[in-house]
This record gives sequence, C-alpha cells and structure tokens, in this order.
Amino acid sequence: MKVTAEILKQIAQSKEKENASIELKSFDKITNLDDKNRKDIACEMVALANRNGGKIIFGMKDDGSFETGININVDELKGKIHSICFDNISPVIEAPTEFVEENDNKALVVYIPKRKTIPHAFIEKRSNHEIDKRIYYIRTSHGKRLVTDGQLQWLFQNTGEPNYTSSFRIGFEFNKRMQMVGDIVPWGNYEFTYFRSLLNEQDANMILKESKHFISFVNGLLPYMILKSLSGYFKDSWHIGINKGFDRLSSGPMITNTPVPSTSLYIHEIPVRDKSFVHNLSWNFNQLLKELLPNKIHLPPDTEIEIIYDDEPTSCRLILNNPAFNIELIIGMLSGGAGLHQKSITHTILFERYPLQEQQSSLFHFLHYDAAGYLNANFSYPEYDMNEFEMYLGYYNSLKELLIYNWDFDVKRKEYASREILIIDDKLNEVLEILKSSANHPNK
Repeated sequence: MKVTAEILKQIAQSKEKENASIELKSFDKITNLDDKNRKDIACEMVALANRNGGKIIFGMKDDGSFETGININVDELKGKIHSICFDNISPVIEAPTEFVEENDNKALVVYIPKRKTIPHAFIEKRSNHEIDKRIYYIRTSHGKRLVTDGQLQWLFQNTGEPNYTSSFRIGFEFNKRMQMVGDIVPWGNYEFTYFRSLLNEQDANMILKESKHFISFVNGLLPYMILKSLSGYFKDSWHIGINKGFDRLSSGPMITNTPVPSTSLYIHEIPVRDKSFVHNLSWNFNQLLKELLPNKIHLPPDTEIEIIYDDEPTSCRLILNNPAFNIELIIGMLSGGAGLHQKSITHTILFERYPLQEQQSSLFHFLHYDAAGYLNANFSYPEYDMNEFEMYLGYYNSLKELLIYNWDFDVKRKEYASREILIIDDKLNEVLEILKSSANHPNK
C-alpha cells in the first residue's frame, strides 16, 4: 500500500507506531551512514523481507513525531539505500523508495518486498569481495531478532506463511433402508452404522420420506462420525505417531515420553452453533453421544473446539481455535438423495450396460451422499518456539492423514480397476454367460 501524508498521520496517531511490518527511523540513521548505521538498516530490511515485507520510514521518531527543520538531499538518500541493498544484503533486495512531504513534515519511505526465494541475510565481505559472514534475522511483533537453527531451516524450506490446506472426498451409498451398500466403503463410512442402528422406526421413516430430510440427517451426523473416527486415535494424547500396518492405520505411542499438556473433553461436551436436524429427532442425542463415545478426545492445550452448522443443511464446520493456530474442517455437500453414487463401481457397470433401465432402478432402490471436505490450518508465524510450532504442525498432519486414509472416497476408489477395465471385464462376463447358456441349451 502506497504511503501518503494521511497514512503517516494515522501511523503517528496509532497506539503502536511500530509493528511486524513498520519500522521508524530518524533521518540521522541514513544521513550519517557509518558502518554501525549501515548494518542496522540492512538488518531491519532483512528482517522485514524474511517475514511479510514492510516499510522503513525515515523521518519519524519512535514516538511518532516528525523531525523538523532538516535539510535533506532525497536523491543522495535513495542512493545510500540502493548501496545497502546491493552491498550488505544477500540475496539482493530491490527496495523502491518514495519521498512524502506535507508542510514541514518530511519522510522517506522504503518499501521492503517479501522474499520470493531463500531467506535474505546481512553480509560482511572480505577485501576480495567474497562473502565472509551471513547473519539472518526475522521480524517479530517486537522488532527484529536473530533466527534460531529451527527457524532458519523453516525459512529455507518455506517461502509463504505457515498456512496449509488439504482436501478429500466423502461418499456414501445406501439402500432405501439406509443400510450401506456398494464396493467402495472407506473405513470411516462404517461410523454411520452405529448411529443408524439407534434410530427408532418412526424417525427412520420420516428421514426416508423426503430427500431433504435424508440429506440433513447425513450432514448433521458427519461432524460426529468424523469425531468418533478420530477419538480412538487421540484418546490418550494429541501428540502421537501414526502407524501404518497392513490395510489400516493405528495410533502409535506418544512421540515423546515427556508429559505433553493437553485439553481433553467428551464429544458430547463440544459446543454446537445452530443445532442440526439430528438434534431434533426423538432420541436424546447428547445422551446417545455420552454412551457411544465414553472416552475423552485430547486436543493441544488451550484449544477450543466448536461445531457449526450453516443455514443451509448442506454444509457444516468443525473449528479448532488455539492462540497458536486455527484449524477448520469444512464439509460441503456436492449431491445427495435418490440414486447410486456416480463414481461407484455398481453405477459404472450398470449404467454402461442398461442406461435407461438402471437409471430408473437406481433412483428407486438407492440413496447417496457426496461431499467435499477441506482441512485448512493457519498457524502463527514461528517467531519464538519452533518446537511448539513443529508439534502443532505434526498434529495438523496427523489429522490430514487420518481424514484422507479413513474417509477419502476417491483414494478408496483408486484401489479398484479403472472405469474402462470394469466395463471391459463386465462385457467379457456377459459374453461368457451367453456362451455358457448356449452350451447348456444347444437347441435354443
């Protein structure tokens, strides 16, 4: 954002003049450019570039007041900034400058771009111009600071903010009694059967009477089905290893023997905003959760968890808020109601063989629910404690792995043959049946 005289006034009047993206300096720092001042300016530029970029404003004091009565040569100051960028920083920072003046208030604004590749460093050179020393800084909410080994490693491996996202596909197929059918059944889908078995006949009939009720029912259950599938892994700790063995995952021992603080609660204690269809059925849903899920689920310390249902009964969210991160699981329905799932094996074969007849049969005999899931995480920048950041990132990665492995319909579908092979195989079976029938009845 371009800095104007009005913006400078706003900075001067704000409670915190300096922050993670703004550094104020007197003109003296750049007009009297000795080695000490040169290093100070270069290190500030490096710190800002290694974070999100920002601005150095010359001509304003730390208290926000402007220096007055100073004669400056703008072109000379811009030249000094240019020399710092090229002689004292590696990789070189290209920092445009702008002179802002109103009445007797003057300021030279240096725009520091966010790094695009490897982190920047303040450098010292030998007499033959070879780099002798590199010093790395990052900008924090309390000014610049030297990076730790862990931070430096993170800077070299990442160019953006610590924000992550992962997607997966949820797919269900049922008969008209809401019993699961189909060849593709991720492990997580079986969580539905526990809840379905607890419905009384009256509620089940009401759900099946209209597609919108069926959709609302599945959508309302999804956060609890997912939490149930996760609770077994996180029943003792949130900081765990995930073991892969044979055809399923299991939670391994805690990663460290040192006690890890946590927040734990029962799933029936999780706050719900805008309660869903499942909360309005004749069962006592909270009591059901209490009996069905008797173990607490462990979360990182100081984490608050909430289930949110949107106005439309086709999406829901599971939110985990922590001072150090925010993790959001979003589920949005793509299609639902009568008929087979369009990616199912049964759908592929039958619709290829008998498109019209099977379309009618599918709509009459089956139900499906298809949804997209997104796991998004935003972490506070690892300014200080890299160990804590890595633990929380590990927690996000555990959630991601468990959701994809246990719930992703598309991943499960890849375990089966492609559509083309399924159709060819089905046609060959059809031919074999015809030949077999002809052999058994040669007169027909």
